[in-house]
Amino acid sequence: MIPLLLGSALGLFFGMDSLTAIFLGVVLSITSIGISIRTLVDEHALSTPVGSIIITTAVIDDIIGILLLAFLMAIAFGDGIVTVLGVAAAGIIFIILMVTVAPSLLGSFYGRIRRGASHETAFSAVICLALGGAALTSLLGLHLAIGAFFVGLALSDRIRPDRTIEGSLSDLAGGFLITIFFASIGLSLLISVSTFIDPLLLPLIVVAFISKILGGYLGSRRFLPDSLSALLVGIGITPRGEMALVVATVALAGGFITDSLYATVTMMVVITVLISPVFLRWGFKAHRQAGDA
Repeated sequence: MIPLLLGSALGLFFGMDSLTAIFLGVVLSITSIGISIRTLVDEHALSTPVGSIIITTAVIDDIIGILLLAFLMAIAFGDGIVTVLGVAAAGIIFIILMVTVAPSLLGSFYGRIRRGASHETAFSAVICLALGGAALTSLLGLHLAIGAFFVGLALSDRIRPDRTIEGSLSDLAGGFLITIFFASIGLSLLISVSTFIDPLLLPLIVVAFISKILGGYLGSRRFLPDSLSALLVGIGITPRGEMALVVATVALAGGFITDSLYATVTMMVVITVLISPVFLRWGFKAHRQAGDA
């Protein structure tokens, strides 16, 4: 909530209209799950209380951000209030079903296929489920990424221990799909000298760090034994990444942000991705030293 409010306030301060300002808040609300998990694995902290809170918070952040994206898309494209409310209701119902029912249903389906079929068939089934989820959310008036994201979330507990399927999916994503995605981002990005001297860039980066660190600290302090652990949670949810870029790309395609703002937001995403893991590693090192003292 703090990143959403501060991001929106920053946009309004710089003279943006309310829709664009809310978009800025949505981008700042999203956390890069991939960056967070990778750093936690490197620090052997994935199963610790701090790691668990970081991952849970990152997932919740992305769910809220994706839902807000659906609202923004409906409003930006000039849909009526009935359509906007319909999209909101569809999004909420879809998320509830994907969080409560889908893990058991899709997990059972995947388990039966995995036991009775080849590796290639099981791999293809996962891809088809993700594409099916994307198609379903598109029919509901939501973005394609929402359905694919929640199918992956629903299947994560079954696929993660399955090293062959998980490895194949990681190879496909890391070696091909992510490459194509970031290439498309680069093709859409118009970075010039004006991007680096944009008066919004530095305040956006500062708000990006402060809002997440403050929100993570305040939200987790009561559940953790010391302030440093709560601070680590705040740092751990700071990086923005793939989902923030998806939101920015959709907003650019929808015409309710400019090329200049898109470039500035992308620079903010890149900087948080580069800097946040460094801060998190320093934090875990200090935490271990404090524990040994």
